[in-house]
Amino acid sequence: SNSAETKPAKEATPAVTTKLGKFNAFQVGSYKTQAQASAMQARLKQNGLATHVEKAEVNGQDYYRIKLGPTNSADVYNKWQQTLSSMGINPLPIHL
Repeated sequence: SNSAETKPAKEATPAVTTKLGKFNAFQVGSYKTQAQASAMQARLKQNGLATHVEKAEVNGQDYYRIKLGPTNSADVYNKWQQTLSSMGINPLPIHL
């Protein structure tokens, strides 16, 4: 039986991690008000996604960016993408 040969391959998580490439997180959205960001964050939480909001200034205007991640698991990353997609959200892949 070659089960002994296949077992170590399954434990080699670094191979999975490298599949992530240079992205390990998502920017779900960018909003001009904290209220908009909070509303979206609540919606994401209902779908099992724990996000954080980062305040950023762009040309003197404040934006509230919702970020998801980072993760070092390609499976988790893909699951996030599928969940967001099913919510009608097209997230921006980023690296955190």
